[in-house]
Amino acid sequence: MAGTKTLLVLENFIGGRFLPCNSYIDSYDPSTGEVYSRVPDSGKEEVEAAVEAARAAFPGWSARSPQERAQVLHRLADLLEQSLEELAQAESKDQGKTITLARTVDIPRSVQNFRFFASSILHHTSECTQMDHMGCLHYTVRAPVGIGRCSSRKAWTTIAQRAAQSVL
Repeated sequence: MAGTKTLLVLENFIGGRFLPCNSYIDSYDPSTGEVYSRVPDSGKEEVEAAVEAARAAFPGWSARSPQERAQVLHRLADLLEQSLEELAQAESKDQGKTITLARTVDIPRSVQNFRFFASSILHHTSECTQMDHMGCLHYTVRAPVGIGRCSSRKAWTTIAQRAAQSVL
């Protein structure tokens, strides 16, 4: 049919695979008001699948040394930097921000979030505090302990940054 646009249809990335969703919502280009993509409207089933995938991945991830986990996060930051222009274009179109803002603030901030977490992994220390009045020690050991369940349906004005902050 002439004049019909093919929409970009995004999928959830769960357990190392892109998976279709049971429901989608339209995403509008703020500069034109036209629908340019369909995004997952993830529900209970998709959230549960993501939690299960995270549980399955946790033993392997937590068995890695802090240095290995930091390398993975630095590699992710490197990949974001290599795709800066493509991601900035997508962020600008999706959020209605100027390309300059997406290129100089949003995507670089996402990169820096991953680099911060990579560095943080290497610099967390365990703490020990003496509690003389009780004759004991209070200590904190920082180590991966499991997954958290986090699902949000709020509007984000800086998708790329929120995604980078939500990973860890």
